[in-house]
Amino acid sequence: MLLAIVLTIAFALIGFTVSMLLVVGYTAIVSPDVRTGLQALQTPTPIQTLVQGTAQLIGFLLATVMIGRWMLQWRFSDLRWTRGRIALTGTGRGLALGAGAAALAVGGAVVLRTAFWSPDQGGLGDYLTQVTKTTAVLAPAALSEEIIFRGLPLVLLASVIGRTPALLLISGGVFSLLHGLNPNITPLGFLNIALAGLFLGVTFYAPGGIWTAFGAHLGWQIDRLNVDDPDLCLKLFKSNRDAGLILFAALIGDALYQAYTISA
Repeated sequence: MLLAIVLTIAFALIGFTVSMLLVVGYTAIVSPDVRTGLQALQTPTPIQTLVQGTAQLIGFLLATVMIGRWMLQWRFSDLRWTRGRIALTGTGRGLALGAGAAALAVGGAVVLRTAFWSPDQGGLGDYLTQVTKTTAVLAPAALSEEIIFRGLPLVLLASVIGRTPALLLISGGVFSLLHGLNPNITPLGFLNIALAGLFLGVTFYAPGGIWTAFGAHLGWQIDRLNVDDPDLCLKLFKSNRDAGLILFAALIGDALYQAYTISA
């Protein structure tokens, strides 16, 4: 158990560190000043979401390889990574499950009168265009979150305490705690996040593995897309603590570097 905890912490440290360095590297290339570039990335835009999501994906993929493959000598199949037809089928199944769950949640909210239908200004073509754009931008972020919460940590803990306790602890508990730190979270919202985490954890152990969970995650976000507010999903991702921690750490690192440069 202790080894599982230590390796999970190492996994998180490697993933966040590499992600932070990649974000800083990107801002150093495209911005005249790193601090200004990092602050600009706090504004939800397609570029901001794509940069943070891609950096997070690369960082935690590397952490998975270092801890899972090199240290534990696990195969990718042991980590629920599938290939070929199984992966494609799993992604499609996940998209359908995620979109269906989101539709049920929205329908239930309407029945309970906590949400209401309202007309939008776009047509089918507008919706399909926005879905395509949003899918391309959010895909790296959605996959990276599945690697973080339903990847190595979940498999590692499940090997020690079993699948069900691991799902409750990682997919339900840790997932909801980190996302529950988002601004303006309500008790009902916190519960919904916990249930969503458990739902994604169950899809992770369905045929297709991590690709099924990825599809479900992405399907949930796409189904909530508002044609009149295409930045909604970008704002939701920007509020996630994963991205926030990476930006915060990068800003602190830049401040320390500036202080060191001045003192030298």
